[in-house]
Amino acid sequence: MLVCHPFRRFIQRIARLVPRQTQLRTRRRWVPASQLPGEVEIVEARLLLSAVLTDTTPVMTIDAAVGTSTGSVTLATFNDTNAPPGYTTLSATGAVSTSVSGISGSNVAGDFKNSGGVFQGYVYNGSTYSTIDIQGASFTHVAGISGSTAFGTYTGSNGQAVGFVFDGSILTSLVPPNAVSTVVRGVSASTILGTFQDAGGNTHGFTFNGSSYTILDAPGATNTTPTGISGSNIVGSYVDGSGTHSFALNGSTYTTLTPSGAVSSQATAISGNNIVGSYVDGSQKTHGYLYNGSTYTVLDVSGATYTAASAVSGNNIVGSYHDANGATHAFFYDGSTFTSLDVPSATATAAVGVSGTNVAGSYTDSNGKPQSFFYQPPASSSFTATVQWGGTLVGTPTVSVVLASQQPASGSSWKVVGSAIYAATGTYNITVSVSDAANNSLQSSNTSFHVWPSLAGAWLCAGKQTTIQQTGASLTFINENGGKSAGLFTASEQVKATGWGNLVGNLSDNDQKLTWSNGSVWTKVPPVDLAGRWLGNGRPSTITQTGTNLTFINENGGKANGVFLASGQVEAIDWGNLIGTLSDNNTTITWANNSIWTKVPPPDISGTWLANGKTTSIAQSGGNLTITNENGGQTPGFFTPSGQIDATSWGDLIGTLSDNNTTITWSNNSVWTKSSNTTAVDISGSWIANGKTATILESGSNLTFINENGGSSVGIFLASDQVQATGWGKLSGKLTNNNKTLTWANGTVWVHA
Repeated sequence: MLVCHPFRRFIQRIARLVPRQTQLRTRRRWVPASQLPGEVEIVEARLLLSAVLTDTTPVMTIDAAVGTSTGSVTLATFNDTNAPPGYTTLSATGAVSTSVSGISGSNVAGDFKNSGGVFQGYVYNGSTYSTIDIQGASFTHVAGISGSTAFGTYTGSNGQAVGFVFDGSILTSLVPPNAVSTVVRGVSASTILGTFQDAGGNTHGFTFNGSSYTILDAPGATNTTPTGISGSNIVGSYVDGSGTHSFALNGSTYTTLTPSGAVSSQATAISGNNIVGSYVDGSQKTHGYLYNGSTYTVLDVSGATYTAASAVSGNNIVGSYHDANGATHAFFYDGSTFTSLDVPSATATAAVGVSGTNVAGSYTDSNGKPQSFFYQPPASSSFTATVQWGGTLVGTPTVSVVLASQQPASGSSWKVVGSAIYAATGTYNITVSVSDAANNSLQSSNTSFHVWPSLAGAWLCAGKQTTIQQTGASLTFINENGGKSAGLFTASEQVKATGWGNLVGNLSDNDQKLTWSNGSVWTKVPPVDLAGRWLGNGRPSTITQTGTNLTFINENGGKANGVFLASGQVEAIDWGNLIGTLSDNNTTITWANNSIWTKVPPPDISGTWLANGKTTSIAQSGGNLTITNENGGQTPGFFTPSGQIDATSWGDLIGTLSDNNTTITWSNNSVWTKSSNTTAVDISGSWIANGKTATILESGSNLTFINENGGSSVGIFLASDQVQATGWGKLSGKLTNNNKTLTWANGTVWVHA
């Protein structure tokens, strides 16, 4: 559900409805737009294969570390001289002027002034305008749209401003108790969000669930203005004795949102977990911001003196900014790249709403007349990009084409963005090829990668722990006393600690040993094995590992590159350098944001097995195995990252599990089958816990518990009448009543349904 920031003109109209002493004074000043600074440097070396697509890639070398993702980087830039459509000027039927306030899918909503001077609402579906003409209303303002449902406010015959929701056939008017004027600002499912002013001129929020109103007043606030709703989450701003603040409301809990350095702020919209808004810092400069529930991201267009975010849809954010000359431009931000949006011949452009990649906004034309627009970006699917990486890679690289900027009169600018992992150090020249649907094409060979050794992680110096942090060729050294120094590579096998008097270190032993010129020697600490399946807050998560380099994938699918730190810690670099502390023999990670991950244990293969009709056995402690063959010979063993078994004292004999972990096929062709004599009993099915349904899934001796709140944990049988939920802190449970009652150690009782 998307809600857009109200128009300044609408504020002027509403001001007429409240007592004189509370009227708001606003001014509108548009300044001429000037040409924006070029986003890419044009160099002389070009391979031009068509007059339509032209290469604009500067000559550049990108630093990377071996075995580590380069991250998403720009590989090439180019211009397309074909002028894409994209912008549609909105003009409702019979309109003298048209404004826009919201967008949902391809539906755009707003209001217009007819020839009689009356303001009416409209919905535009991409081809047809539908007028919202409320009987008896002298003024109608549409504040936004959700699906095909428009909402806003109208002025009735008695002069009262009344909130409304209109689904295309039924008009619902909303007037909360004690309201003098009302505006509906959002709709999510069956919940309607709005604001109203009381007789004293104070602003309050409200929700309406179809039968009753709930008044929203932030604690200590004199005015509360909610502006967005998504599910049960609401955002907005409130005013108290210290100023204006952003807030988030989840159910009945208010949380004040304060970006770093903010002296005042306003949240304008929400989509899922993403909240956007604007704040003013101590120097009175305005910035946009994004808050994803844990981390703030400052939204500042490069070179802008002012940036404000107005709406969000998923990861896409729109708003407006002022350039160095004071001209106003719209922007579109996809989570990594800002794209400027300027309507052709406009002196000023601002975006107010976004749905997917579709944008709605306003602009001032060359005659100084306010106009509104609907924008659909050109599709990146029109292009095919391929990359010759110049060297051996690990895994599969990524390549995509991203819109950089659009000039409707002359075409558009694009970026080829990609990431890869190089398998060896060296310098690699890449070639990027791009073609479009009309067989226009270009090649660019201006980009190269310099791949350095990977040094990130924990090291030891005289038995004490040291650390190296790395981003490409940039290094940070932390010695055994906690002292830090910036550093860099001076050659492939040599580094320099610039903060320690340009101390030089030479690498050896396959980059596992670092000998400093002062005689100090650092040796790399072999990392623990964290690779595999984990449970993050009871939901599946994953860690992949290459040496000391980690990739974390959380329960929501979010990814972050990471490294090992000193003292049993890891760092998720792309999650704001989030620190995690290892415990429980490296099977638990407690993150600094209080999230806890627990490692999913390997399958339980302990017990009696048969080989050629003779008895064998496997004893197991976590991932450590003791394997005894039919002749009494023993070997320690472990699980490989691929889930196979390595019998170390039998020449690293490899065993492959199959048949739901009841068969082991060894690489010497010997086959073991698990004895049917097991402690597992059938407890699968539905259970009742605290009056709600819980579930147990069973596969052999392996269990999955799903509690009444949807939380899940893998588990095992400890005995025929005892189980353990490993992911819930190794919680144990006792089976009684012929296995129909399960009593957990925390006192919770499950009864078989």
